[in-house]
Amino acid sequence: MFLLLSVLLAVIVEFWLSYLKKTNDTEKRKERLGITKAFIWIDKDQNYYIKEHSWNELILLLKKDFTKLQSHFMFQMLDWEQKGQLDVLDFLNITEALKLHYTLKDADTAIENTEIG
Repeated sequence: MFLLLSVLLAVIVEFWLSYLKKTNDTEKRKERLGITKAFIWIDKDQNYYIKEHSWNELILLLKKDFTKLQSHFMFQMLDWEQKGQLDVLDFLNITEALKLHYTLKDADTAIENTEIG
């Protein structure tokens, strides 16, 4: 009886993990499609690149709490080849850059709110 329950539990867990992976893959595809569409929208001159000045204008318009230095830093994080411009592959890493930005922002807030002895 115990062996049967163990096998049944293993099958259920395997099915559940497979379902989660499939759902996660679908969400990632939707996210990448949305990011690619955003890149095309931002790339007004349709040269398949975004220069830093266009990036800064967009970020400072969308994120009022960003400074020009933060916008520059994020551009540099995305432009990992240091070309001075972003292509669509660089742009697809934007979600990771935003996660890092907010992680660093939360860390800064935690440090500022920490009272020292």
